[in-house]
Amino acid sequence: MKGLKARSTQQVVWRARLVLGCLVLIALCFHQAPGKIVPDTKLDLTANPGGFLLRALHLWDPQGAFGQLQNQAYGYLLPMGPFHWLLDRASVPDWVIQRLWWSLVLCVAFLGVWKLSGALDCGAPWARFAAALLYALSPRMLGEVAIRSIEVWPIAMAPWVLLPLVTPRARSGWWRVGWSALAFGLVGGVNAVATGATLVLPAIWLVTRRWDRSTLKVAVGWLGCVLAVAFWWLVPLMLLGRYSPPFLDWIENAAVTTKTASVFESFRGTSQWLNFLVTGNGPSWPAGWLYVTQPALIITTVAIALLGLAGLAMSSLKHRGFLQLSLVVGLLLMTFGHDSSPLSAQLQGLLDGPLAAARNTHKFELVARLPLMLAAAHALTRIATWSRARGVHRRLVPALAACLALAVGSPAIFAQLPTHEGYQTIPQHWRDAAAWLDSQQTSGSVLVVPAASFADFTWGSTEDEPFQALLRRPMVVRDAMPLGSAGTTRWLDEVERRLGSGVGDGTIRQTLAKAGVRYVLIRNDLRYDAQVSSLIAVHESLAEAGLGRVATFGPVVGSSLERPDLTVDEKSRLPYPSLEIYDVGDTAPARLVPQSQLVEVRGASEDVPSVLTALGGDHEAVTSNDAKALPRKLPLVQTDGMQRREVDIGRAAENVSPVLAANDPGRLKRRTLGYVIDPTAPSTTRAWADGVVDVRASSSASDAGATIRTGPGNGPFAAADGDPSTRWISGLFGHSGGEWLELDFVSPRSVQNLKVQFSLAAPTTDPVRTVQVDTDSGSLTAVVSATDDPQSIPTPPGPTQRLRITVGLTDGKNPNGVAISEVSLPGLAPRSRLVVPGGLDRQPEAIVLRNQQLGRSGCLHAGGRPLCGASFAKDSEEPTGLFRSIELPAAASYQLIGTALPRDGAFLERLLAVPGAIGATASSRAVTAPEGRPGAAVDRDLGTGWVAASGDLRPTLTLKLPTARKLQGLQFLADPFLAASRPAEVSARLDGGPAITLPVSAEGYLTFPDKQRRVRSLELTFTAKKDVFTLDSATGFAQALPVGVSEVRVLGADNLRRGPNLNGRTGSLCGFGPSVEVNGVHHTTKLTATVRDVLQRRKVTFTTCDKGTGRPALQLPAGRATVDVLAGKDFVPVQVKLTKPGLATTAVTPTKHVDIWRPNPAELTLEVPSADEPSVLTLAQNYSDGWEAYDGSGRKLVPIRIGGWQQGWLLPSGPEQVVTARFLPDRSYRAGLLVGLVSLLSVAALAIFARRRSRQSAHRLKEGRRLGPWLATALAILAGTFVAGWIGLAATAVAAVLAWYLRGRKPVLIGTAAAVVLAGGVIAAAQPWPDDAAGLTSGVVQASVLFGCALALLSRPTGDTS
Repeated sequence: MKGLKARSTQQVVWRARLVLGCLVLIALCFHQAPGKIVPDTKLDLTANPGGFLLRALHLWDPQGAFGQLQNQAYGYLLPMGPFHWLLDRASVPDWVIQRLWWSLVLCVAFLGVWKLSGALDCGAPWARFAAALLYALSPRMLGEVAIRSIEVWPIAMAPWVLLPLVTPRARSGWWRVGWSALAFGLVGGVNAVATGATLVLPAIWLVTRRWDRSTLKVAVGWLGCVLAVAFWWLVPLMLLGRYSPPFLDWIENAAVTTKTASVFESFRGTSQWLNFLVTGNGPSWPAGWLYVTQPALIITTVAIALLGLAGLAMSSLKHRGFLQLSLVVGLLLMTFGHDSSPLSAQLQGLLDGPLAAARNTHKFELVARLPLMLAAAHALTRIATWSRARGVHRRLVPALAACLALAVGSPAIFAQLPTHEGYQTIPQHWRDAAAWLDSQQTSGSVLVVPAASFADFTWGSTEDEPFQALLRRPMVVRDAMPLGSAGTTRWLDEVERRLGSGVGDGTIRQTLAKAGVRYVLIRNDLRYDAQVSSLIAVHESLAEAGLGRVATFGPVVGSSLERPDLTVDEKSRLPYPSLEIYDVGDTAPARLVPQSQLVEVRGASEDVPSVLTALGGDHEAVTSNDAKALPRKLPLVQTDGMQRREVDIGRAAENVSPVLAANDPGRLKRRTLGYVIDPTAPSTTRAWADGVVDVRASSSASDAGATIRTGPGNGPFAAADGDPSTRWISGLFGHSGGEWLELDFVSPRSVQNLKVQFSLAAPTTDPVRTVQVDTDSGSLTAVVSATDDPQSIPTPPGPTQRLRITVGLTDGKNPNGVAISEVSLPGLAPRSRLVVPGGLDRQPEAIVLRNQQLGRSGCLHAGGRPLCGASFAKDSEEPTGLFRSIELPAAASYQLIGTALPRDGAFLERLLAVPGAIGATASSRAVTAPEGRPGAAVDRDLGTGWVAASGDLRPTLTLKLPTARKLQGLQFLADPFLAASRPAEVSARLDGGPAITLPVSAEGYLTFPDKQRRVRSLELTFTAKKDVFTLDSATGFAQALPVGVSEVRVLGADNLRRGPNLNGRTGSLCGFGPSVEVNGVHHTTKLTATVRDVLQRRKVTFTTCDKGTGRPALQLPAGRATVDVLAGKDFVPVQVKLTKPGLATTAVTPTKHVDIWRPNPAELTLEVPSADEPSVLTLAQNYSDGWEAYDGSGRKLVPIRIGGWQQGWLLPSGPEQVVTARFLPDRSYRAGLLVGLVSLLSVAALAIFARRRSRQSAHRLKEGRRLGPWLATALAILAGTFVAGWIGLAATAVAAVLAWYLRGRKPVLIGTAAAVVLAGGVIAAAQPWPDDAAGLTSGVVQASVLFGCALALLSRPTGDTS
């Protein structure tokens, strides 16, 4: 040990102290959630490390995501994977293995800095010990070691990569480069950038040496050995980049990752953007959150970094130039692209483009942290020497250093490192379900629903899906990390939309069967905040689609708080088994499809299911982008798909914006709007007509990244669609004032007589009090009424081409966004229309147009009975109809068949009225769905009921009898699942007479005083209620439910309570269905439905009326035309199919199943039956260019993508044969692993057997010449300007002047730098995240750090710093 005599007592003591330091770090690791496994890196490492490592030996993984490339799995082959596997084989408990790995990470970091600081002679042993401990306990290490431990492993190994190059002992050049490269090889290859960051400091060391022959020889040898030890993961990395989907486009962009990388946060080691993220379940990184929100920890981390800065300013610091340059490079790398830079837009463009892999700039943390800690050791030593010379006790400075270590390590001391989502083991019911699925003799994969960003369960969080480690059968789940392909992800989103809508049909079953899905598993034990789609809706959709439940596992889950006076989420947490398995039915992982059954779909993978269902038969689809591989033209189906929408990449469901205009860049400022299949393909966009060019808003709850997220149906267009039941909702949580809605007109016009209708329905319940109206003619502020009725708003006089309505003041009681139902002007009826791209090369045989975002009813159904709640409802994106602009190359006749859904409202409910029965009306209602109508209280169905609106404090229910009867009283019945408070007192008016206040008994009875009076109408005002409270699982807030009743028994006329005939038919007359307009020419339709369809929101069919002409109803002209399908009073269209006569729907040659075998993950053998015509061999896995197939004669087959995502090959007609397929890159992958292993062992042998001592002392690389003061000053000012613009220029320029002025007065210079930086730290601590965030945004704070760094680094060498 440097400074310690060999085999001396002092050396033994320090070794014991090092062991003690390691034991302290180990104890801290085991202090975190003892006995529990916490989500860290990969679930497989604790659940099934052996299986994980075996899968990592192949590039292709057929088990997940319909087949995928192993993403970074190869990186775990060394050292993390073998570490977990060996201990697992030794039967060490999983949670202990996890803590031992964390311990290894911290101890390696601790010992590495101790050794490195000794090699560089940076301070006394006690100071080196303190610096090493501070490095191991740094914010980045503690913030992430229990979250993503593999990401801090490179930080732990960085000192060891540098150590062999810098050791002062006489060693041969090959020894140095060999051991440095071997240490680099042990970093692993999980994250190439983080691993590569460990090479920056060695590279700087070599660059700062005197360049002679020896240096060049060492540099070349070192680079060669580094490439050799990295070969085992470099080859897989290159193959992954060649064949994987554009994964980097689907994760956080540079605007997110660099937003928190300010100079101040980078200087103190807290620039990781996840430190600042908090969700409904708490901080994403608990310890990281503490480091950016707690003033004491902010000051502590600044003080520690300041120690290093002081050391860098001291002339007595050895290798000062190397350490100073390292700090500068580290800060430049970490702050690259931050908003403070004048080139931030260009730099972020690079990070989202060619430098995308490095956009998480915090991975370069070690480049700055390591030199700061090495310099801190020197600073502590010099400060102790200075203090002892002035009579201060010699242990004071070490004690203060220990206090810093205790303070910075306090999150670990108080067990705050992991998230509070640990679990003891994966529950047995998950293992039982996996065993059951694997035991089934059927083929096909498993689809896990509902989608969730991460696998967060009521029993703990695994982050990765448990089946990933437990199941042998292929499985797929939609989560935050889609690794299959863009087409698969879009297909999964379509399936999730259908399941989450609560509207099921045969499309779901057919879609799953064609995808090779045999079983659907519903994970009911997902944590409430992880559930995006309603579990009730998922169950209803599967039931309506005809899927049956075949197995259940685990205990019943649901609300554990249900009491007569308390519920959770409005009675929606039903008691389901933890896991339920549904059988899709007969499916095949591969099939032979005759080419005669193929159709070309102009759209994307999400459009294919609707097209195939609409066409019927055994059709298969090829999208237009993929049809080019076919030798002949296919029947063309035009869709309105490939819609231009923005996707919130982090959300697994309900993640898209409304359709955007062609020039709308979106809100998230991403390089791509979503999961783009073909960037060159034209998309369907939104356009406006009838006097309006555009309608936009400051924010919208329909935006992909909105913090008030309600769905695509609440975009700005909803405020100008002529339907007051729709509304625009602003999208910023907790914010109302300043939100605006703007209309741009085609030409200047008057905006007098403007009327605006606000909405006060949840979540926007805060009434607007003032608005500002801006036009081209001026601005005007007006006071508005706190109502949701239409009201006139004064406007500036004069014509204008724009109208902006800005919300000013609100009541302020609940500032959670604003909503506008309708903006109307005389003579203005704007229409939003989707423009389908043209340019077709031939006439389409069919046209399929649909509403992708159906919304959801306020009443869902469980076992046929409705469950209603306002929170269930989601607005449809197109509630007024389908408005399209399409372009055809020639005129043609088409037959129209459409599907529609019941449209909530009074007209629909007239269909449910029963002649001769009691009628009911009410002052308000909780939901607009027909199941929650007032008449539901007298329909003899206890499962339905009426509930008042939440804001109606004295609701009224009026009953009207067909004839007068003598009534004795009433009985209010309440179903256990009715989400409502119970009546306690009623004020009754009989036939409009005086009000009589009557109590309601515990059994729900109300007795009239005059039982002989004949009564025809009863007006019941509920004046008191027995409160039932509902607890919101997302916020934890409880509120009393409004009053409601399931049934009202009318004592004396109870026989007049009658429900509708559910099997009764309605809508058969022409003109009853949605109307169709082609270029304004009107066509009527008819539909057929039952009352049950109306009540359960089922899809019904409508067609155009022939009217005896015998001709197809629709004539579409050549060129661009408008095709509008308008909603009727009772039904709203959701899809239309226009087909040319003669389009075949019956297969001449049927589709055949194909048996497959997998000798290994990257090879397939397919037993193909005879084909009577050219066919397509389709495999239910992701398409990849790497797959090659050969027929029985050895001929290579032409690949083709089927359905927008599935693997297929063109197969000529012929007899039964065996087709073999293999993933060709897998050979290169495995060869790379093998050659990499040999290279790693070779470098290890070189390091071990190389001569320790060199014959030539020249291998002790000498330090190069320092930069001249003027050049250093110029570079410092340039760097400051690059990082922070004018602020950086000013700070570094002042520091340069002061450094020149204070030359020779080093203590004053260091004190000045420390004081300024500490002042900035105090400001940041006084205004921490999330309220003020001075550490991110304050120019003063950033300038203080830049000034301090520049002053310390530009200080000139002197004889003595003390």
